[in-house]
Order: sequence, then C-alpha cells, then structure tokens
Amino acid sequence: MRLLLRFFIIGAVVAAPLMSSAATFIRPLSVGSRGADVTSLQEILATAGYFKVSATGYFGVITRKAVIDFQKASGLEQVGIVGPKTRALLNGMSAVPATPSVPTITELPTPPAPPAPPTATTSAPETSAPTSSTNTVVATTTTDTDALVVTIVSPSSVIPRNSFFAILSVTTNRKAACRFDTMPDREFKYMTQFVDTNSTTHSYTLNSLSPDALYIYYVRCEDAATLIMSKETTVTFSVTGT
Repeated sequence: MRLLLRFFIIGAVVAAPLMSSAATFIRPLSVGSRGADVTSLQEILATAGYFKVSATGYFGVITRKAVIDFQKASGLEQVGIVGPKTRALLNGMSAVPATPSVPTITELPTPPAPPAPPTATTSAPETSAPTSSTNTVVATTTTDTDALVVTIVSPSSVIPRNSFFAILSVTTNRKAACRFDTMPDREFKYMTQFVDTNSTTHSYTLNSLSPDALYIYYVRCEDAATLIMSKETTVTFSVTGT
C-alpha cells in the first residue's frame, strides 16, 4: 500500500503595531483657509465624529461647525477658528496605533475575492463653490456662499431733532436671532437682544435720544445652526441739533 504524505505549510506573519503620525498645525485656520493642514483637520474631526462629509482641504461653514462642536466637547471657547489653544490640543493628541494584520492560515491557497461594487454615498463633499453642468442634476450643498448677512438697516441717516426715540431695525437673509451693542467686538452673549427672534426682521426701540448727537450701533446675528456672523454690521444715524 502506497502511503501519501501531505504536508501543510502554516505561515504566520506578525505585524508590528503601526502608528498613524499626528498632523502638526502651525498656522491659524478659519473660513476660507485651504491646504493639506485643512485636510488633516477634517480627517481628525471626521474620526471624532464631528465632520460627516469628505475631506476637501477647504475650510467652509461645515468645517467651522465641526470645529465649534470639537471646541465645545473639549471645553474651549466656541469660536469656530483653529487658534493657539485649539492647535495646541490638536498637536498634543497622541497617534492611534493601527490594528496589526495577521493573515488567515489555510491549507490551500485561497483565490482572491472579487472586487466589491462601488458604494453610493449621499453626502456631498464640502466645496468652495457649487458646480453646474448642462443637462446634469447637481445636488445642493451648504457652502460659504450661504453665509448669514444683514441686508437692510434702519435708521441710516439723519432724523429730526424732535424725535426722542427711534426704531433700530435690521433685516437678515434668513431666520436668525440678532443682538446689538454700542461697543464693537463685544462677545455675542453679552450684547442686547432685538425683540424679534427666529425671524428675518429684527427691531428694538431706542429711547431718550439727544439732539445734535451721533449714534453708532454694532449688530451681529446667529442662525439656527448657532453660526454667528464673523463681521459686525454697523448702524449709524444722527439727530439734528436745536
């Protein structure tokens, strides 16, 4: 009787732990920034669950909202800008070791699996400008062109000296909550709130106006996504003298 001997070659590969290098952030990042560091920022925010679209290397309103969420969770001031404190936190984050890969031990070679079909995605990448094409349906995404702005202000000139009060009013391009102050660059939560909230028109009655006086008010607004205008709108008017 002829004996057949089968030998099974068992191979084991031990992979050393891989460390994903942490990105180094050396400059401030804000709306309008572009570059590889913006891409790294978006990838870190995506890993943490704050950035839910594809990384593009462009810092738009979607990235700003993700930065605000990251700052809130980290106990930092929620300004939506990668400044010194946020950069220090990002640069101090430890690299995460990748899971080592060990091949499956089999008696016979296993044929390669067929390539998986492409997976459709419903999340559009963040872009700096919408793309259009003839006879092509293009999905609408939120971009920096949708920034919250004040379109109309009142009063904006000289009012009669016998006007001891005036209606300070502004109009926004979408529903928002607006505040004002007589000092520039005040923190939003410390400013005086208009009577109207979650509206496109906002008003407040100014009393005890003095004749022959100049009045300047600084207005900022916040929309439903808690995105605050980065630039203030100035309302200037005067009351005629006696």
